[in-house]
Amino acid sequence: MNLSNYAYMWDGAESGWCLIELGPQQSGTGMRYHIYNVETKAGALIESEVMKASVVRQLLATGAQILTTTELRERLRNKQ
Repeated sequence: MNLSNYAYMWDGAESGWCLIELGPQQSGTGMRYHIYNVETKAGALIESEVMKASVVRQLLATGAQILTTTELRERLRNKQ
């Protein structure tokens, strides 16, 4: 797999992709994120940690929305 396989998350082909901030990494070297689509309520499962880190970096670089878990819960509650 290469990074272009996930380009739909940031190139406009499929809207709604964002990052859910999960807190600091255990190593203390940054934040942990879950890749999530707020429109479809689907999470992305990327088995390779290296690839997931690349996708997260690309989403951050292209201005993906970042939500806390509290913000996500509030958003989902308001859509019901």
